[in-house]
Amino acid sequence: MVHGKTRTMSSRATFTTVSRAMCNHGIMSLFGISKLPIMTETDPSTQQEHRMEELVNKFKIPRNATPFCMNFYLDMVNTTGGAIAWAFLKPMLLGQVLYSPDTPLTRAIIEKSNATLQQFANLKMYSQDWLQSSSYIMDSAKILNQTLPMLQNSLGNSFVQNFIEMQTDIDVSKMKDTLKNFSSTATLLEKNKDIVTQITTLSNLMMNLSSCINFDRFHGINSTEDLNTVAEHLTQTRDLYASIIFKLPKDDDDSHRKRRDASRSSSSVLPPKVDYTIRMSIENSMRTDRSRNPFWVKDPYISSLKTQRYNRGFVYLQESIDRAIIETQTGQQVTEPAVQLQAFPYPCFLKDE
Repeated sequence: MVHGKTRTMSSRATFTTVSRAMCNHGIMSLFGISKLPIMTETDPSTQQEHRMEELVNKFKIPRNATPFCMNFYLDMVNTTGGAIAWAFLKPMLLGQVLYSPDTPLTRAIIEKSNATLQQFANLKMYSQDWLQSSSYIMDSAKILNQTLPMLQNSLGNSFVQNFIEMQTDIDVSKMKDTLKNFSSTATLLEKNKDIVTQITTLSNLMMNLSSCINFDRFHGINSTEDLNTVAEHLTQTRDLYASIIFKLPKDDDDSHRKRRDASRSSSSVLPPKVDYTIRMSIENSMRTDRSRNPFWVKDPYISSLKTQRYNRGFVYLQESIDRAIIETQTGQQVTEPAVQLQAFPYPCFLKDE
């Protein structure tokens, strides 16, 4: 990325692109913001140090963020709607997920639940490997294009060929065939420099974006009491995404012991029914302390701000855990049915004038 205005514009474009990639109508619709945020008059990259420090402290932006991510975060909170969305996006991007109890069974569930996120973590690793080795590959291709013709001509000489075969156990004929393959590969790389450059650009983009996401977010805690203590501390800085409490039978339960002994060949045996609780901020989940509103309002429950808060991460986490439990119980990957969510239709009505 370049310095100054260009870097800010690139970050802003990324913010818009990611917003629309995560949600068809833009991620702001999940938070009751109908339009993408309007930029303020001052760009974060041109602000004074004290202004940036003020934003970092106010919105609790991590100070160890990469320059790309820091500019991305500042660009977001420096907008009309982005500052509101940051309160929800920070836990989704950087927040931790605590779970209890920390046992082999729960770790197996969490590992399967985190499979999709782990794929992105692997993609980040492969992108980093490519960035480190791509220049070496292209340099090697240039050297091969210069060296291989001379080596092939030398091996075509009968004196050189006989001398090599007498002094070593090298099969020169096979070696010449191998060098032809090397020559084809080097030529192919030289002809497709643009493709290699595009892969490098995508790898840079992947590294920049993935550095703004916490992939190591699941942390097991032995007791619910300790989980609550850690969760309360993380909530103060909006670094908590969710807490998961599994209600599994204890080892001293007779039925569970019999079932475990009967299936010793399996590394993880779950009961037929697994109860668990997901705890999230009230801003990202629906209330559970009452079954209906105190006052009935004749309106459809399709408000992203009031009645569909579960779209802010709750339903996605629940779906991934459910699939992980089913996979652990059945030993088969769950690919169907596809998860679909549709609000219950509400009868048409006319407001009283």
